[in-house]
Amino acid sequence: MGEKILLAHPDKVNSVIFRCPTIMDEGRLGLLAILYEFVDDNKKLWLVGNGENRYQFIYAKDLARACELALDYNASDVFNIGSDDVKSFNYTYQYVVDHSESTSKLGHFPAGFAKTMMKLCYHLGISPLGVYQYNMISSTFVFDTTKIKTKLGWEPTLTNEEMLLKSYEYFHKNKEEIRQKGVEILKEMEEQGLKGIVLAGRPYHVDPEINHGIPQMINSLGLAVLTEDAVAKPGVLKRPIRVIDQWMYHTRLYEAAAFVITRPDLELVQLTSFGCGLDAVTSDQVQEILESSGKLYTLLKIDEVSNLGAARIRMRSLVVAMNERMELLEKGEVKMPEVSDSDDAPYTLHRVEFTKEHKKKHTILAPQMAPIQFELVESVFRKHGYKLKLL
Repeated sequence: MGEKILLAHPDKVNSVIFRCPTIMDEGRLGLLAILYEFVDDNKKLWLVGNGENRYQFIYAKDLARACELALDYNASDVFNIGSDDVKSFNYTYQYVVDHSESTSKLGHFPAGFAKTMMKLCYHLGISPLGVYQYNMISSTFVFDTTKIKTKLGWEPTLTNEEMLLKSYEYFHKNKEEIRQKGVEILKEMEEQGLKGIVLAGRPYHVDPEINHGIPQMINSLGLAVLTEDAVAKPGVLKRPIRVIDQWMYHTRLYEAAAFVITRPDLELVQLTSFGCGLDAVTSDQVQEILESSGKLYTLLKIDEVSNLGAARIRMRSLVVAMNERMELLEKGEVKMPEVSDSDDAPYTLHRVEFTKEHKKKHTILAPQMAPIQFELVESVFRKHGYKLKLL
């Protein structure tokens, strides 16, 4: 629609329009962060279909260069733009693995089954992958860029695999720097007898306009501030826990909480805004992990609020509680939980297997997560002999 409006008035304005695929560069992560976490953790990288489909990217600096060239183009036009020599997802993913220290292998899901499940998860509101993503994930999408090369003299500088590797290396480097900084701060806390707060929030909470200066306010109370990804260590969290954590952000929250309960000088404060995603689920699970070992759970909801008065009062109360617990620890009246090599912890869930006998006598309680779809789920369960009640 926008293209039609602009091109309908060539006598009034010269409109140069770029049709571009996914923009790639350092720091542009989004859902790719999930892929990079899998590479770092040496997990299998799953592809939908046989992985031979091709999908074009565009390097951000190449796009910027095209914009500069368009400034001297005295006409209205539409240009496709994208990388050259677009290879398959199999090749592109394997290129990143081969140029990292990862031992990840590629795996393949049947396309039909995977797309059906992705559609279902999207309509249930439990997946960030929308219509565009699940429709293109097993398809080939490559622009013909002959026109922009001929008329603007533009050429791409990076291929898909080079862009993806560059983006991954940025992610890996900065992730390690954050963890190393966390180690340094924890050491400084031990040496100086300081206490700290793991301030766990979503990536956008680093924006001062959203966090309203809460990190600085906590610093002013004499507390060190660490992010959850500075302390989250794979392997500290014992499983199974009550939720199934399919997103890396959620996993980091739970790993950070599991680390905090091993330290008498740390507490965790979780930030939420706008009721984003499954924050209600994550907050319950983080609270469960912390309170299983006598820690306090503090949740700050900062939706469109700039007055820090209430948050400051809660943080001062938390500082008092931390000081009191430290005194009790020094007197030997309370003890820190022992870190065990076993798979059991106070917060781990001991599930009871649902048997055929339970099917006859028990009623399954299901949360209402999608009014239209879950009515169908209830009918399906009942058809197969289960007693299910939507809450």
